[in-house]
Amino acid sequence: MLPVDVFLDSSSVRGELNPRSATLKRLAALVEEGIVQVHVHELVRQEVATGVAADLLAPVRELLKQIDWSHPHGSALGEQLRALKEGATTTVAEGVKAVLTRIGAREHALAPATAVDVFKSYFSGGPPFGKTKNREDIPDAFLFHAITALKASTPELHVVCADKRFRAAVENLGLASFARVLDFLESDAVKDALRDLQDEREGALELYLREKQERAEVGNALTNAKDHIRTEALGFLRDQMPIEVVHSRIPSDSHDATVNDLGDLDAFELVTEEIDSLGGGEVVLPIDLTFPDVSLDFDVFRGSLSELDEEQLAWTGGVWNDHYVEGEVIASLRVRLAARVQMERHEEGEDLDVISASFDGVDSVEVLEFVS
Repeated sequence: MLPVDVFLDSSSVRGELNPRSATLKRLAALVEEGIVQVHVHELVRQEVATGVAADLLAPVRELLKQIDWSHPHGSALGEQLRALKEGATTTVAEGVKAVLTRIGAREHALAPATAVDVFKSYFSGGPPFGKTKNREDIPDAFLFHAITALKASTPELHVVCADKRFRAAVENLGLASFARVLDFLESDAVKDALRDLQDEREGALELYLREKQERAEVGNALTNAKDHIRTEALGFLRDQMPIEVVHSRIPSDSHDATVNDLGDLDAFELVTEEIDSLGGGEVVLPIDLTFPDVSLDFDVFRGSLSELDEEQLAWTGGVWNDHYVEGEVIASLRVRLAARVQMERHEEGEDLDVISASFDGVDSVEVLEFVS
């Protein structure tokens, strides 16, 4: 029965639904078609916003600490950075709200009456608490009791949460749970809902639900058009420069670096086992592009130089200003794009042909190996 209701926790929203992710696009498309109804709690929105803002502003806090130390009576730069903190917090909150709006999330407000049930569980160690008086589980407890209340009006509710104990508590309520949004999107409940929609749209090309033979035909069409898709992908990536790379070994404040040129392509792969159909002859699939020798540029805070190991220290180069030093490292990268491919069968009985390929954004950038 449409729609399929799903409740998302903060880890699933923050971990999988960044504005450029293929998972977000798939979920938003299903919501737009009326196949899925997303539910979130007020606390989820707040927790995601505060978590993202905290990570974003960590370098600013460090810089403010150094400025306040050197200018104990205040400085214009210090005031500007404090204003930046306030503005960034507001901007992040608006961005999180925009993501939830994009997926049509129905937000459930914090109910004061729920606090009674939460603290009964807090002192008794009832679900979802792992033990008595565990303060870290209090936010999850509010979500759990909100889900319990929502179950009364939405008995077929599905829940996405990374925490195993929370999922076990939800399953004890008789509800289906998933560790990832992607797992929910590939569940039987969503597939059945897509079948229902297909029945309502006779003649629509629903490749997602076709037999293996049709999937093989789609795969053959994609393979035949591989050179065309690769050319389009490389052109798209050139237009996206610069892009950001994040890795724990990069010694910048946020462990991020900038790529201005990817260089020569080493490998190109159509991830055909993850093909998804949007209907109307359009499919979405990930494509992976590997680049062997890519320059990653970053800035290192001078005060951190003494903490770097020999390899990281060798990556640092010229002086940028009084506070930061420029750095560069060569690495091999794998870039994943979400490709939208439009197909068409010109005549009955003829093979499918790829008409066009487009890309919504860079889905991920992974460091495979540091070369130097």
